[in-house]
Amino acid sequence: MRWKVGSGSRILFWEDKWTGDRSLKEAYPWLYANTYNKDKTISKYGKWDNDRWEWILSWIRHWFEWEKPQIETFLEEIDTKTLVRGRSDIWMRNHGEDMIYTVKSVYNLLQGSCPSDKKQFFEDFWRVKVIPSTKFFVWRTILNGVPIMINLRHRRVFLNNVSCVMCGEQDKTINHLLITYKVTTNIWNMCNKWIGNLGVSHNQIQAHFEHFLLLELDLKGNML
Repeated sequence: MRWKVGSGSRILFWEDKWTGDRSLKEAYPWLYANTYNKDKTISKYGKWDNDRWEWILSWIRHWFEWEKPQIETFLEEIDTKTLVRGRSDIWMRNHGEDMIYTVKSVYNLLQGSCPSDKKQFFEDFWRVKVIPSTKFFVWRTILNGVPIMINLRHRRVFLNNVSCVMCGEQDKTINHLLITYKVTTNIWNMCNKWIGNLGVSHNQIQAHFEHFLLLELDLKGNML
């Protein structure tokens, strides 16, 4: 996804992708290093002269003669995009289709890149008769999007220890927290006994929820 420029009030000039498949920061790192106000939006890098947009760019130092052809290439690239006064900036798919940024549109985009096994699971799961917050939590767990310790470390959050603080025996993964930890295992065993399910327990979160979906209790209007 990339931005389609309107007034330029929402798009970061250097950080966002709005001229092509790369941000200007990635395409022209030497220019980025030599500019002021690196975190400003497009609309802050120029002004309107009647109905014509004029770029105003400030540099930390003067450019050498051998650098000026590169500056011209940069200016030609940003001039390919025309700002439109009063029009909102919107997201656009890479193949050119406009898309207003909504929760549903982003969900559909993510579903398009979702593995087929998870896609089928979610199609069945959304029909389960539980409160929306529960559905949302399960959706995040299947996609491993819950901010537990092991995931925070993967996101470069510094942590001295990612072991489970309750048992100290395993890393705090989503499978451990919701499936294999002894307390949650006992809870699931009680749930299975309550609904009369004597099947095999699963150690993977998706297989675990798929097992309950196969019981089809939700489709009969019963509560899990």
